[in-house]
Amino acid sequence: VQQYSKYIKEDPNYAATYVSWDDAVTYCIKLSSKEGKTYRLPTEAEWEKAARGNDGRLWPWGRKFDKGFFFFFVNIFGQNDNYVHTAPVNYYHSGVSPFGLYNTAGNVWEWCLDWYDENYYKNSEYANPRGPKNGVNHTIRGGAWNSLSGYLRSSARYGYDEAKDFYGIGCRCAMSVK
Repeated sequence: VQQYSKYIKEDPNYAATYVSWDDAVTYCIKLSSKEGKTYRLPTEAEWEKAARGNDGRLWPWGRKFDKGFFFFFVNIFGQNDNYVHTAPVNYYHSGVSPFGLYNTAGNVWEWCLDWYDENYYKNSEYANPRGPKNGVNHTIRGGAWNSLSGYLRSSARYGYDEAKDFYGIGCRCAMSVK
């Protein structure tokens, strides 16, 4: 789609990057209109469950992060995987989440719907928390191609200024089910 070409830096098989939070929300709205379904950014809770599954995984592929096998699981900083920046979205088959999602660890950070509050989960509801009602920054999850391994845990979360276009941030849309 031509209007989104500024976000695709390598080719359409790669994750879109340089995506602001506002751009991500706008994309979900336009996709909803085009397909007649309701798309939106996932909440943090939805994103994390999709990335780690229901069995207590720390990363999408399991509970261990074996430094000898980075190449097979994830696109991250300092690893020779033949990609300078992002990798194709379906490249790391061994790193797929239990729900079949690719690249929920590494490749690009992904925007979530929620506002970011470092301490929110200390006092939030347990089941499907919806995030703070307001804030300064929105949440990004998943780490990127230029992240160190500690940023790739499925539970890792950070706040980022949604007005910036950051080369390591993209988005993943969630479809609402009625």
